[in-house]
Amino acid sequence: MAAQRQLSATSQALLSVMVSAIVGVSNGLQYKVGGSIWSIPPYPTYYSNWSSSHYFLVGDILVFEFESGFYDVMQVSRREYEACTADNPFQSFHAGPVRVPLIEKGMFYFICSVSCYCSLGQKVEVAVYHPVPEVVPLPAGPATVTATPAPSRLPKQSLDKGMGLSHGRFRQAPQHQLLLFLCVLATFLTAVDYHSMGCGLRP
Repeated sequence: MAAQRQLSATSQALLSVMVSAIVGVSNGLQYKVGGSIWSIPPYPTYYSNWSSSHYFLVGDILVFEFESGFYDVMQVSRREYEACTADNPFQSFHAGPVRVPLIEKGMFYFICSVSCYCSLGQKVEVAVYHPVPEVVPLPAGPATVTATPAPSRLPKQSLDKGMGLSHGRFRQAPQHQLLLFLCVLATFLTAVDYHSMGCGLRP
């Protein structure tokens, strides 16, 4: 009986982690870039100040609102971001408004390629972090699960490593593979738990 209770508690803990992780990824927030329309800013650091004042997570969405024909949005590399060029953009958007989902951790760079607007400050870099699941405490038992508190904003340079954005597309978030593994493991434990309680066993 003790083994059955421990197995059952372990299954519940894994299911709780899975549900929390899925909710954390799917319930993203929408951010209007700059808090207003995407246009030439009043001063060069306007968009960088806006970005650094927010904590972006995987699942959030950036919304660029602009009038088509007057502005555009180019997702570029860090090198092109700093040089205000868009010779090899990862993605380009010419019709507003534009919604850009943030589906993986890393640094992402966006500029306006119209005229010299980028040099005037119409560009933004965004640091994206993985959400930390909030696990609901379980009743007292042999199995316990604790959640690590969300980290404070890390230096943006640390996110540049391992981004793998040279191919010009977002990769599937690694967390999805973890959720798939947890689903399979929870299903297996639930089946074992079901049989260990006497279902399917002969007397």
